[in-house]
Amino acid sequence: MCRGSLGIDSLNNRRRFKPEEIERAGLLAAIGAPAIESALRISDADRQSRTDERARIRDDLHDLRGLHGSTVLVELQLAQFRLQALLETPGKLVSGAKRDVRMLLKDVTKTFEQAKFVNDQLLYIMQDLIDPVLAEEGLTAAVDNFIHKHVKHGSPIEFNSNLVRRLEPSVEHTIYRIAQEAVVNAIRHGIRNQPDGVIHVSLVDRDEQVELAITDNGCGFDPDSIRPGALGIYAMRQRAGDLNGRAALTVDSHVSLGTTVRLCVDLSLPQEFEKWPTLS
Repeated sequence: MCRGSLGIDSLNNRRRFKPEEIERAGLLAAIGAPAIESALRISDADRQSRTDERARIRDDLHDLRGLHGSTVLVELQLAQFRLQALLETPGKLVSGAKRDVRMLLKDVTKTFEQAKFVNDQLLYIMQDLIDPVLAEEGLTAAVDNFIHKHVKHGSPIEFNSNLVRRLEPSVEHTIYRIAQEAVVNAIRHGIRNQPDGVIHVSLVDRDEQVELAITDNGCGFDPDSIRPGALGIYAMRQRAGDLNGRAALTVDSHVSLGTTVRLCVDLSLPQEFEKWPTLS
């Protein structure tokens, strides 16, 4: 995509270029081309660095959750069992002690639920950093897996994809997160309380472009009434912006006519530096 040009001459005043002008243009091109290529390589290296950093943080959280989170949950559950056994053993405790044990059991149970919530949130954060299905099997498999989880809980979602090849990790990550955000928004706000509501998700490979579309026939909304910082739309636009101008995101909605979120990603510029890190 060309965003500007070097103004050597006006199209409305065409003439033959002088030899020195042609030489000057060639010199500018020779200087500019390596600079542009270098900028693209730096951008690619930066995206690879972010992918590697996400993998490192995910591994650290995995270790924290596995070594400490699970241990805390097991210890709290054992404490619950022991306290419950004390209460159920005849003659083991006097009435006053039973009251204290019941209060302690209540506190331990509450702490267990809180620890379980934190542990589950850590898992969610790990998957948000790098989804293992996305990293190992690709975009179509990851979106299908995500949708299948919601379908199991009753959400009416249809998914079609002709994408078979692997894309750059940053592109796969961006498309996947926007798909997740758009589907969750459609479930929570679009088709909620709509008996015949349905969500259609499509992923289309057009050689030099990949298009993601999420459409629902729900309540829709007036785009002009959405505040500028609306979290869902803002998050999707931020993620699309991470691809440095290669992605175009549109949100089309009308009251009572549903909503369509569409993301088009340009694949015409080959990227050589990125790869998914190996997950532990």
